[in-house]
Amino acid sequence: MSIYTIRPGRSDEAEHLRAIEWAAQQAFAGVGYPELATGEPVAAAILQEAAAAGLLPVAADARDEAAGFAICEEIDGCLYVRELDVHP
Repeated sequence: MSIYTIRPGRSDEAEHLRAIEWAAQQAFAGVGYPELATGEPVAAAILQEAAAAGLLPVAADARDEAAGFAICEEIDGCLYVRELDVHP
């Protein structure tokens, strides 16, 4: 069984998080949505901004390597998940 912890995302892992998103979206091709598998992952600058604002929780493995993440956004005092990606 794998154990993951949730920690704040870091600006320096933006490219790794983009790779997670790319891998996750490939699953759409196999279930009838190939157009969703070809989209560009979120820009590194957006991930870096979310990290700086404390709005980028990351699921990290025992080596502290990100395996998934959420980009959150505060709207009218409420926290919303804007995007969620987990490496397959």
